Amino acid sequence: MVRKTVCGFFWSLLSAFLWGTTYLAGRALMRDGGEIDPVTLSLIRFSGAGALMLAVGGISGRKMFAFSRLDFLRMVCQGMIGMAGMSLFIFWGQQTTSAVNSSMIMTAVPVLILLGGLLTGEKITPGQWIGMAVATVGCGIVIGVVTPTGIRFDAFRPGDLLTFGAAVCWTVYTLWGRRTVPRVGGYVYTTWVMLGAVPLLALLALLRPGSAALPGALPGWLLVGYITVFPTAVAFFAWNEAQRLIGLPLLNIMQYLTPVTVLVLSWPLLGEGFSLFQLAGAVLVLLGVGLDPSFLPHRKRPPENEEHPA
Repeated sequence: MVRKTVCGFFWSLLSAFLWGTTYLAGRALMRDGGEIDPVTLSLIRFSGAGALMLAVGGISGRKMFAFSRLDFLRMVCQGMIGMAGMSLFIFWGQQTTSAVNSSMIMTAVPVLILLGGLLTGEKITPGQWIGMAVATVGCGIVIGVVTPTGIRFDAFRPGDLLTFGAAVCWTVYTLWGRRTVPRVGGYVYTTWVMLGAVPLLALLALLRPGSAALPGALPGWLLVGYITVFPTAVAFFAWNEAQRLIGLPLLNIMQYLTPVTVLVLSWPLLGEGFSLFQLAGAVLVLLGVGLDPSFLPHRKRPPENEEHPA
């Protein structure tokens, strides 16, 4: 039992860390005009990672094609929204906003999922309302909207709004996919929603005016390869392994180490500093998420596809 928990903790920690590096690598590729355009990066990311997961699933004996045609169609559509939409908005946003801002804005997803649940008849507890309020204030502090002297709406950058669009895409994907995941399984679902994003991304690449922007040097290609393999294929694999070994309440809390990873590594790797006030905002975000009673063990197990977006 102890070994199982330790292994689950390791896999969940690995997935949280790798998803954090998505924002760091993406920002390194996108800033200063960008070494590669968001469409091409997203296309390489999900076609490569999806193919890798499909191959590994087949070799390991998973039933990668055991689903109905209707579920296949659902996974393709959900992949276009959740994977393609989320990735495009994040990478577009990172052309004008920092890695820290991107990761913190994406912590709005649990709040949006709670609000989206209202449309399906779910109730929000007082603790959840308080948690949402605390997390929202914290996020506003990190991105510079809430300052020691008041609220500054002019602090919003285009990249911040684009990243929020990514959070909306992931919320729709999560809410829509709730009933699909139990039928096909988490690993199979993740593989096919990745591959389902490819047709839309390929179409956008064909319709894009001009030629694709590609890295001109080896370091840029290494970052593209890194994003494809580690924070995409390996991180999702680690998430699925962690789900088998530890409960979702602990696993969900662990994923909020992702913005902490970005906050700690953004300065030494990207030269993007942060103030103590912003650090306090990050703490508020984590506190707000922790106030959500759904993390307590007695609650019903959340849907399998509530992965961390990155």
